[in-house]
Amino acid sequence: MAIDGIDRLTTPVSTGGYFEGGGVLSIPAGAHNVSVRLANPYQALTCERAATVDSVTIVGQPFSPTGWRNARLKKNAPISRDSKAMVDELRSQIKNSPRGGNVGSSSWYGIPIYVVGRDQPTVRVEGPPDLPRDLQAMWEAVPLPPYAQPGLGNDQNLTLWQPSTDTYWDFWGLVRDPLTGVWRSRYGGRMTQLSRNEGHFVDPPGRLLGGSGSSIMLMAGIQRAEELRRGVIDHAVDFITVASRARDGWCWPAQRTDPGARRRSRAAIPSGARFRFPPSFDIKAYAQDPRHPLSRYALTVALAVQRYGMVVRDVSTDSPGFVAEDPVTLGHDPYPEIFEGQAPNSSGVLRNFPWRRLQVLAQPPGRGCTSDPDPD
Repeated sequence: MAIDGIDRLTTPVSTGGYFEGGGVLSIPAGAHNVSVRLANPYQALTCERAATVDSVTIVGQPFSPTGWRNARLKKNAPISRDSKAMVDELRSQIKNSPRGGNVGSSSWYGIPIYVVGRDQPTVRVEGPPDLPRDLQAMWEAVPLPPYAQPGLGNDQNLTLWQPSTDTYWDFWGLVRDPLTGVWRSRYGGRMTQLSRNEGHFVDPPGRLLGGSGSSIMLMAGIQRAEELRRGVIDHAVDFITVASRARDGWCWPAQRTDPGARRRSRAAIPSGARFRFPPSFDIKAYAQDPRHPLSRYALTVALAVQRYGMVVRDVSTDSPGFVAEDPVTLGHDPYPEIFEGQAPNSSGVLRNFPWRRLQVLAQPPGRGCTSDPDPD
C-alpha cells in the first residue's frame, strides 16, 4: 500500500480465498492519497496471479481524542506546588542510574503491540486460580495470534488491539505452554469501546485491571517505531521511575501503584504524575545549540512531552526511562536507525535531555490523589 505515492506497507497475500492483511502506520493528520497494488503479479499462458481488493480501512489514533492521552496540554495548566521537589527527585534517579535515563525498546524492555483483524481466531487464556472471575470471563475468547510473542523481561507484557471491534487487551506474565499451546497469564484486562477511553482502566469492567502497576494501559503512552521514524509523537508518553524511591500513593490517571512504592516524602514521585516542558521553552532552539545538542530521537520525545505530557505509568527495580514498542511485531529492528547508532540511554540518544526544565502538573479539579502525603 502506498500513501501519497510512497510505499508504506507490505503484507503477504494468501492464495485461493479471502485474506485480511494490515499493519501499523504513522502519518500526519490531513487528506492523503491511498493506493494498493500487487507487488509482483505474474501472467503466463497457464497461470495468472491477481488479487481483488474489496475494501481499505484506515483506523485513526486509539483512545478518546479529548482524553489526557490525546489532548494537547493547555498552556496555562496549573503546576503542582511540589513540582520542583519531584523534578529534583527525578534528576537524582537519573544521575544515580548506571546508564542514566533509558529507552526500553528491545525484547527485554519494550512492549509488543499486536493489531489484529476481525477474523482473527480466538483462544482461551487461562489465569491463575485466584484470578478474578470477571477477568477470566474476558479471556475466554481472545483474538491472540498463535505466533504472538510476549516481551522477554520479567513482566512478559503484551498488548492486543482489534480496531474492528474497538476492543483492547493488556497482559502481564503472559506465556504459552510449548507442549500444549495453551496460553496463560498472571494478570491483565480487557477494555471495550477503546475509542472512548482516555487511556486507563475504568469501571466497568474494573479500574484495577491491566498489565501495568498503575492500571494505565500499556499502549497508551508507548512510543511507536513509526512515530519515532516520522519524528512526531501525537500523544502523551510513558515514563518509568525507580520502585524503591516511588511514592506510596497514586494520582489520576493512575488507579493504583506497585507494592514496592512506599516512600511518604513530598518529593517522592507517585504513579500518574504528569510532567511537561513549559510552553515558553524553545525546545528546537535548545536542540540546535552546539553547547547541548539533542539527538533526533530526544527532540521528538521532548516535543511530545511539551505538547501532551510525560506520565509515570510504572516503576522499575533500578532504571528510570521511557518505553518504546518491541520490534518483535515489526519483523525487523528499526532502532539502530532511529537511534542513529547511539546507545538508548543518557550517554547516547538522551544525552543533554533537558530534565531540569521539566515541571509537574497539578491534579485537575475533581481528580485527586490517593494515599498521598501532600495532595494538591
